[in-house]
Amino acid sequence: MGLVFKNKVYKKSSILALFAICLLVNACQQEKKPGNSFLSGKIINQNEKKIRLFQNGKLFDSITLSKRGEFQYQFPKGSQGVFTFKHMPESQLFYLEKGDSLLMRLNTLRFDETLTFSGKGAVENNFLIHQFLENEDNNDLVYSYFKKDPKIFLKAIDSIKAQRKKNLTSKIKKHNFSKKFTSVAKKLVGYEYYSLKERYNFLIRKYSPEQTKNLPKNYLAYRKKINLNDSKITACYIYQRFLDSHLMNLSIDYCEKQNRPRSCYRMTNYSNTLRRLKLSDSLFTFEPLRNRYLGHFGKLAILRSSDNFEMEAVSNLLKKADYPEGIFTELRKLMDIQNLFLKEHNFSELAVHDANGNNFKLDKIFGPKPVAIFFWDLYSPQLQKLAHQKVFDLQRHYPDIHFIGININSKQTDMWKKSLKNFNYNRISEVQLQKNPYKTKLFRNFSKQLILLTPGNHLVLSNEQMFTTSIKSALERLSLEF
Repeated sequence: MGLVFKNKVYKKSSILALFAICLLVNACQQEKKPGNSFLSGKIINQNEKKIRLFQNGKLFDSITLSKRGEFQYQFPKGSQGVFTFKHMPESQLFYLEKGDSLLMRLNTLRFDETLTFSGKGAVENNFLIHQFLENEDNNDLVYSYFKKDPKIFLKAIDSIKAQRKKNLTSKIKKHNFSKKFTSVAKKLVGYEYYSLKERYNFLIRKYSPEQTKNLPKNYLAYRKKINLNDSKITACYIYQRFLDSHLMNLSIDYCEKQNRPRSCYRMTNYSNTLRRLKLSDSLFTFEPLRNRYLGHFGKLAILRSSDNFEMEAVSNLLKKADYPEGIFTELRKLMDIQNLFLKEHNFSELAVHDANGNNFKLDKIFGPKPVAIFFWDLYSPQLQKLAHQKVFDLQRHYPDIHFIGININSKQTDMWKKSLKNFNYNRISEVQLQKNPYKTKLFRNFSKQLILLTPGNHLVLSNEQMFTTSIKSALERLSLEF
């Protein structure tokens, strides 16, 4: 059976689509062995020459596509459960049981609208897809209730949960779902409910603390029966959303005990991120989940470090947690890049060139004004566009600051020049690295940052997030102080 549950639009496949896939890949003629499961289909406008399958966070197998984007794959006997299908930059999930035969077709130019799964197990899949999309519809429900009495909120989510259970019971009777599938479906109903409670708990504590006294004493009683290491639903977004919210609330619990209420709800600061990293180390024992959260919060803690002391604390914690060395190596490389943005680092000697092919050190274009620099990537077109729009807006408000864009794709000079022309970027304030010693995918993590430099010696004064509300106050301080 095929399951897609992600924040995407889903369209049911038709009988014509099924016949089309059979003709395209000869899937209907494929010799099938008893007990084996199959995945076949076609990817139109393929982005790469393969698709990758993951299970429990680990690479399960790679499938090579034909020149026309067609593929056929037979799973090893006994394969079942939740899988992740990846064709960069997109990914989706599907659910597999023994003997399933999935037929898939998609066009990468309209990934969300064209992805379809058909074949044996479609009823179960469609049920889970519908359940997930309903969850997405209720994603913002808590924002309508966090200023109201908790009793009103609980009545609303209790009604949602009851309807989910009723619908599942009806489908089980009608279609004779397997016990394993039923177990997954029931868990997702439960964790959707728990996720809403966790998110409401966060919002009411942050924005309506006076309402917390009206929470029932048993409001968090469900925490006694949750499983933070459930291997059967690790990849499911509903489960991951619950875990994210749960960790957030646990970090706040700890923070408030330290009598630091003002900073407890700043979820993007270093201290809060480090707390969630420590919680991940202590709570997760299932390796895929453990690696996912240690890696996620380890990366964020590095990016949010303001000095070597803080980065060293992250490094030591990951070493102590016995984080996989191969993945830890990538984080160490991320630390090397982050070191460039720490306070008092000197950018004057950075080797760059302009659109006319002139090579020079960055300080050549520094003038008497304070400087704000940002790095951008040709292969992140949406972020590239947003960053330049943001900088253009900031530059109008802070004309006393010199904004400089630095492209990181040092081996793509022609493409960079074409982008400058196509998007009408200011060539005077745009340069490209002569040589990027770091992996582009790692450097890409810093594309939302604006590095403020002092005039004269051009040392890093601060490292700001470009799209936060605090960026204007940071620029005002830079403009006034210098």
